[in-house]
Amino acid sequence: MPNLPLYAAFLNEFDFEIGGLRVLVHGWEFPELRGGKTADSEFLIVTAEYRTTGASACATGPIMEARDFNTLLDELQLMNEELRGQASFST
Repeated sequence: MPNLPLYAAFLNEFDFEIGGLRVLVHGWEFPELRGGKTADSEFLIVTAEYRTTGASACATGPIMEARDFNTLLDELQLMNEELRGQASFST
């Protein structure tokens, strides 16, 4: 398997970018549990890279939950409609 963080960074093919955070989603940690009721059914395997002046960090693994993306999207849509507010992403 190639070094996914370096490979993604080299290709510059991240799924989304917010500020200094770039995320590439590789897939579900346990695809067979997708849509299930357990916490394990929600984790995505991602490469997450954060860069700021003088520092950077990169991690790959099952480190983000799908439901957190849905929450972020809902908050961003509300901000877009009301032209005020805030959105946060935590996982």
